[in-house]
Amino acid sequence: MKLLESTGIALRGAHAVVIGSSNIVGRPMALELMMADATVTVCNSKTCDLPGLVAQADIVVAGVGAPISSGVNGSSRARW
Repeated sequence: MKLLESTGIALRGAHAVVIGSSNIVGRPMALELMMADATVTVCNSKTCDLPGLVAQADIVVAGVGAPISSGVNGSSRARW
């Protein structure tokens, strides 16, 4: 959150997409963004149309430990 706040981007009212729903990164980050009055969508490896959700987002937070099978770029595997 400190990193996001340091950019000066307004979080209130922004649509944030959090990729990854782990207890260590994804869920805590989603809660922090919600407490900053952002609208939050949490995605995981089963999320349909991940590229579409990312395209609509004002803020994207990626907290994944492995490539997501649908890939952000629409490929069969995300590339690091």
